[in-house]
Amino acid sequence: MIAFVKKTIEFVILKYKCRNLVKLSFSSNVKDTIFEGHNSVAEKTKVHNCVLGYSTYISNSSILLYTKIGRYSCIADHVHVCLGSHPINYVTMHPSFYYDTTSQIGYTYHKGKPLYKCIYRYPNNENFYQIVIGNDVWIGSHVLIMGGVTIGDGAVVAAGAVVTKDVEPYSIVAGIPAQIIKKRFPSEIIDKLMEEKWWEKPYKEIEIHYRDYLNVDDYFKRNISK
Repeated sequence: MIAFVKKTIEFVILKYKCRNLVKLSFSSNVKDTIFEGHNSVAEKTKVHNCVLGYSTYISNSSILLYTKIGRYSCIADHVHVCLGSHPINYVTMHPSFYYDTTSQIGYTYHKGKPLYKCIYRYPNNENFYQIVIGNDVWIGSHVLIMGGVTIGDGAVVAAGAVVTKDVEPYSIVAGIPAQIIKKRFPSEIIDKLMEEKWWEKPYKEIEIHYRDYLNVDDYFKRNISK
């Protein structure tokens, strides 16, 4: 039994191209996903065609598809992405009228190239991932994220929010649809953090000075004095 478990773990690490430890729940559903290392996917969570940056984790019962996530991001439970849209100005919104749905529902009226080209939306500068979540992002419980959205570095999405448009870096958003409540720091601090990109620092350097990350003033004092 131990040998079987060890072999299974080795297969998972090889399959998902992990460079370091990755913790996957046995009840999780992971497919075609790249982990940068020290990641965790909790129980009953579905992760397909995604990228998880270093130390990013996803809590239980979440669904993420075609999503690229940066480093040190925290995804709470029951976070779902909503991909695809329907044309609301057509007589009917059913997809069998504007693209071939044979493989999806077993029949189609339309054949050939899709007539509606906005079924899937992509963030700027992306042609594969439909949602981009930055570094050091916290997404609360029961959040719904629509396709084509970018959530900036350092942002916070409050529990229960529906994210329908891009979220600015280091902003806190909440509500349906999600709106900015406030910024985490003053603009000059945000500019410094965006320029600093602390999440790109080597693991060992962060480990040695990790206490500085608990206070913005301490963090910049150390960096200025170097």
